[in-house]
Amino acid sequence: MTKKKDHLIVFDWNGTLLADVSACLHAMNTVLKELGTPPITRKRYQKHYTMPLDKLYHAVGVDPAVLTAREDIIHPIFHKAYGASKICLRRGAKTMLQTIGNTPCSSIILSNYVADLIDQQAQRLGVREHFDEIIAYHVNNATFRRRSKGEHLEKYLKTRHAREGIIVGDTEEEIEIGRALGLVTIAITDGMCSTSRLRAMKPDFLIGTLAPIPSIAHRVFGGKKGKS
Repeated sequence: MTKKKDHLIVFDWNGTLLADVSACLHAMNTVLKELGTPPITRKRYQKHYTMPLDKLYHAVGVDPAVLTAREDIIHPIFHKAYGASKICLRRGAKTMLQTIGNTPCSSIILSNYVADLIDQQAQRLGVREHFDEIIAYHVNNATFRRRSKGEHLEKYLKTRHAREGIIVGDTEEEIEIGRALGLVTIAITDGMCSTSRLRAMKPDFLIGTLAPIPSIAHRVFGGKKGKS
């Protein structure tokens, strides 16, 4: 683990550091098949992706009554299909994290996924040492009908006392959280949300790869903040 430092970078995990959009789409389509709903494309998934997840299922055509009646089968089917997929880091993730580790920044993971499973993935992929904390949930269905990621980060920040912070994510949610908590927001494309949705949120920085993050961090923590 890294030492606590003056500046903090908060990374989303799924779709941001982890290249698992295809795995999530496959798992969701597996669930949709079980529910008798036609499969969706990656484009439609990125158009409608949201938290809590019940709203996503509603948006792609699942009847709310059917969703309620069969909710008990959704989570095991989804996670079995997701777990069977071969999932890797985004291109350049290790290099970026190593570079960040050599600066006055510490990093944490903030996720809607399950903390133990993130820890296992990060260990397997060789990046666990780069994160001070994993702030996530303890059960698979925690985000199906509620959204509390921002509350979890707010509690953590009260104990952390970092002078400045950045949040990096692939959805509107991270931008909203960052704005509410006074963090610089970096949105990365080709994740769970479409580029047009991210651009409409007007993050401080909109990037297509992880490579620019160290230079953005240097710019922000060096006292120069701006749009990109």
